Amino acid sequence: MEWKGFNEDPERTTWEPASNLTNSPDLVKDLHTLYPENPGPNASRVRFMVLGGDW
Repeated sequence: MEWKGFNEDPERTTWEPASNLTNSPDLVKDLHTLYPENPGPNASRVRFMVLGGDW
């Protein structure tokens, strides 16, 4: 995750677990669509993120 205002410092780029991004499933999906060659979350995490807001 590159945080707004801190992108110029690579030390501040972080990896965030899917559980921290449950309010943004569309943004996560868009990211994976834009960069299909990059590894994504496993299938069970994708289901959790998509269905998480519906429960």
